[in-house]
Order: sequence, then structure tokens, then C-alpha cells
Amino acid sequence: MSIISIECPNCGANVNRKENEYFATCPFCGSEVAFNELKEEAVAGDYIDRINELEEEKDNDEKIRLKLRNWYKTRNGFFAFVGLFHCIGFGIVGAHLNDRDDTVVGLGVVFCMLSWICFLVSPALLSATYPAYNVLTGKPEKGGRFRMYFILAGIELALIVLGTVLAYLVVMTIM
Repeated sequence: MSIISIECPNCGANVNRKENEYFATCPFCGSEVAFNELKEEAVAGDYIDRINELEEEKDNDEKIRLKLRNWYKTRNGFFAFVGLFHCIGFGIVGAHLNDRDDTVVGLGVVFCMLSWICFLVSPALLSATYPAYNVLTGKPEKGGRFRMYFILAGIELALIVLGTVLAYLVVMTIM
């Protein structure tokens, strides 16, 4: 048990008390000293400490949310790049395959290759920078980056398939 010392209100001498005791006797003047004010101050101090902790958590959450918003913007850019480039590339190849214009078909293939390269690289890059932090619990997510890698790869693969189907439908309606 820790000992807490306050001044006697009668003579000013130090009066020691053990923790969780609310009365003591001054060793010099014999006055009985009540420690209710000290208890209230201690409780208020605990509240102040808790408020400070909550404010730090709030600041940390705001920083993580900002980082997450920026990460979402980057992720969406990669998604748009993969889907759009594959759709454009597949559309160019499909539209000019009968013309035998090798330059245009080659350009379409380059677009498709860029989308596949981005598909292979971007999940690793994005999952490495993913702020794996659960804002609701205020704690880091265990395995969040690993799980995010597979989620991103699945979404990008779906975008490639969707881009291929859209390009096929557009090419078939034009021709």
C-alpha cells in the first residue's frame, strides 16, 4: 500500500495516510483529518487522465482515417487503370482483328499487357501500404494486409473479366 501525505488543516504538519483510508490523526496537534477532498481530486484526476487518453485515441483515429482515405483513392485509381486499360486494349484488338492492321492490334495488346502487369503488381503494392487498423475497435487488424492482398487481386481479376466482356459487347454491336 502506498502512503499519501497532505497538510493538516489545523497546524500545517504533514499527515500520512494509507491508500483508501479517508480519516487520519495529525501526529502533532491530534486533529482528526478527513481525506474526502483528496478522494474527489483523485477521482477527478482519473477522469482527466481518461479524457486525455480518449483525445489521443481520437487524434490517432483521425490520422488513420486520413491515411485510409488516401489509400482508397490510390486503390480506386489502380482499379480504374486495370479495368479501363483492359477494356480499351481488348476492344482495339477485337475491332481491328479483321482489318489485319498489326500496329493497331499491337497497341491493343500493349494496353492489355499493361493492365495485366498492373494486375500482378498492384495488389502487392497496395496491400503493403494498407493501414490495417480497425477504427471501430481502435486496434490494428491481425492479418489485415495479407487478407487485403487477396481481396484486391480478386477485385482486379473481376475488373479484367468485366472489361473483356464490355469490350466484346461493344465490338459485337459495332460490327
